[in-house]
Amino acid sequence: MFNLLNAIDDVTSHEERVLVMTINCLEKLDKALIQSDHIDIKVEFIMITRSQIFELFTCMYSLDDSSSRLIATFSKEILK
Repeated sequence: MFNLLNAIDDVTSHEERVLVMTINCLEKLDKALIQSDHIDIKVEFIMITRSQIFELFTCMYSLDDSSSRLIATFSKEILK
């Protein structure tokens, strides 16, 4: 843990940095890592909904009536 905190807090680094940390169970993360001086922004990604899956596909692909039904079926099945 000590080495990780030193790498994050490296005072010899003069350039701007972006550090992305991900975790499935925030409560298991050491509190020293989530102090306000280590993390500027916290973003929670929650489970996608069926309507969001459908919207994502329709933004990326041109759909006809049959593909709309296929995407609706896919979005239903992917969330099982």
